[in-house]
Amino acid sequence: MKLVASRLRRGELLVAGSGLLLLVLMFVLKWYGPGVIAKSHFAKGSVNGWHGLLHLRWLMVATIAASLFLLLVQATRPAPAVPLTMSVIVTLLGVATLLWLGYRVLISVPPHQRVAPYLGLACVIGIVFGGYLSMRDERIGPRDERVDIPTVRLGA
Repeated sequence: MKLVASRLRRGELLVAGSGLLLLVLMFVLKWYGPGVIAKSHFAKGSVNGWHGLLHLRWLMVATIAASLFLLLVQATRPAPAVPLTMSVIVTLLGVATLLWLGYRVLISVPPHQRVAPYLGLACVIGIVFGGYLSMRDERIGPRDERVDIPTVRLGA
């Protein structure tokens, strides 16, 4: 399994970059202030995305893993069939995450919400748009293009 960077297109780079940024945002930045988590939860102060999004976090992890796997598949496969399938999966997971996180951030706004949920929402939009671009782009890298097979003429 050899990674070839020339096979990566703009859509895969956007998906992987947005996925990595979302992963960092989930654990590094504080998403919600005090009073957001249920009283049974152990957190008393500000919480990050992992602890603040109890039901949504596994869908987000699946979306991030699929986005990074798309980059790996595209960089290792010369044929476009498997990466196209992964692009569809990433886009569908991204849309599901976008709808659920969009509801959580834009409609059901918890008190003391910070800027990190909006950045996370922007990352998910990047994943969906990058998956769409990856599906639309049917180019094959110059290294993997079909070449003409030389023919030899038989004597008359």
